[in-house]
Amino acid sequence: LLSRIADILIEYFGELSESSLRDNFSTIYQLLDEMVDNGWPLHTEPNILQDLVWPPAKVKSVVASVAGHSLVSGALPRGTLSEAPWRRDDVRHTSNELFVDFIERIDATIDGNTSLLQRASVKGQAFVNSALSGRPLLTLLLAQPHMLEDVEFHPSVQTQAWEK
Repeated sequence: LLSRIADILIEYFGELSESSLRDNFSTIYQLLDEMVDNGWPLHTEPNILQDLVWPPAKVKSVVASVAGHSLVSGALPRGTLSEAPWRRDDVRHTSNELFVDFIERIDATIDGNTSLLQRASVKGQAFVNSALSGRPLLTLLLAQPHMLEDVEFHPSVQTQAWEK
């Protein structure tokens, strides 16, 4: 949840720094109010949050603070109560594409005297950017899924097959 909050704040303000937190305190308070309800995660998807709490603009925030208006929308967005709140129902793309980026990092410790490998680990991430219309069902098959440890999936992933 904390990394999700940090990602949302970076998306809203461009950076996560002390000055951006200080300058956008009221918007951050509204975002946290929408993201966490009585300690439980509620809305953590950027699409929903941008409809609930409008991203700040300097003029809009000045006008809102002077006039005493809230930057929180008065109505719930369309996707809030759907079974897939991270994606709107009416998404259409002219070219249906799916981009997958794999980022791998190898950490190794080699003894300087003997040139022997002391310790090694490989860490990787797969980032999927979907430009597919609707909500298609996709299947990703891995050659050796037992090699993966500490796996984290997006809420849209159906993990029943993975857990078998």
